[in-house]
Amino acid sequence: MQRPRPLGLRAVVAMCLACSAAFPPRAQAQAQAPLWPFFRGTQEQTGYTTASAPRAPHLIWSADLGGAITSTPVISADSVFVSSMSGKLACLGLADGKLRWSFDAKSPLEASPLYCDGTVYVGSSAGELFAVDAARGRIRWRYRAADRIAGAANRAVTPSGTLILVGSYDGLLQAVDARTGARRWGYQTSNFVNGCPAVTADGKAIFGGCDGFVHVLRVQDGRGLARIDSGAYIAGSPAVLGKRAYIGNYSGKLMAMDIEAGSVAWSLAPEGEEPFSSSPAVGNGRVVAGARNGTVYCTDAATGAEIWTFRTAASVAASPVVAGGVVILAAGDGTVTALELATGKELWSYDAGAAVSGSVAVVPGRILFGTEDGRLYAIGD
Repeated sequence: MQRPRPLGLRAVVAMCLACSAAFPPRAQAQAQAPLWPFFRGTQEQTGYTTASAPRAPHLIWSADLGGAITSTPVISADSVFVSSMSGKLACLGLADGKLRWSFDAKSPLEASPLYCDGTVYVGSSAGELFAVDAARGRIRWRYRAADRIAGAANRAVTPSGTLILVGSYDGLLQAVDARTGARRWGYQTSNFVNGCPAVTADGKAIFGGCDGFVHVLRVQDGRGLARIDSGAYIAGSPAVLGKRAYIGNYSGKLMAMDIEAGSVAWSLAPEGEEPFSSSPAVGNGRVVAGARNGTVYCTDAATGAEIWTFRTAASVAASPVVAGGVVILAAGDGTVTALELATGKELWSYDAGAAVSGSVAVVPGRILFGTEDGRLYAIGD
């Protein structure tokens, strides 16, 4: 049996160069980098991540964006994208918070951005949806709706290409070609569409409207599949897990909708009828939602049975996030609080000093959020 000959220096160098070409260091880093590309972290808008929440967070950096931030930042690789009421869409470094570029939409940006395949999509109060190059901040196209866009967009991959789905105050959920900005279809409701649609792996779009219904559509062509009455208008976005969509409405009900049956699976109506304007988070068999009265509710996802409540010192307009076994929530008094998912026990609280109405984004070791005094914060261990 012949033994293999040892490789010479030139051969070793050639092999290393070949590996470097196939897997460049930046590509490897990006493949392993944390991502929060959607308003609620996932396409289904679950507000759930397996990333570990910080145990004793301190300020890593903050940046002044010059206008109130009511949106949620999104993250791709080493970049953070955030919109503000000053009309600016900004890109900052995740590590240091340094500004890389800023795009001026010329109109307040209440909606959270969406990151998809090297492009950032964001809607404006003037009813324009912008597609902006994520690397340089240059506009690729703009699409004009008939009225204000207040909610984030989502993406849907179809056999005929990727669609960007966005709702507006003209009562439409609209599908726009991600590459060209051309409208592909529109689904009409009878009132404002304020939230972000959830998109499922089997090609459905689910969203709530100010008409009080949860709508289920086919993303390929916008054909309606079901319409489920919640009894009051819906300002937030549904969190979809399996065959159920979880949503809160303005009459103070937290509900689970059976997507396939087109019916209400369970409904929890706490005393006081305080509106739910934020979006629920669902994970580990629990649904967590914050109400305008400052109470956060945790229920069993299967039955709707109340497990615990937590009272904040201010109204909760921001949507909570479930990070593994921890709930991260923000309130109108500027506090960001971590609770134990199993018990509702407070683990820590961080005071940003100004109201937080946009939701947090959670990636390993870091929490990012904006405040109404125009600052973006990154806190972590």
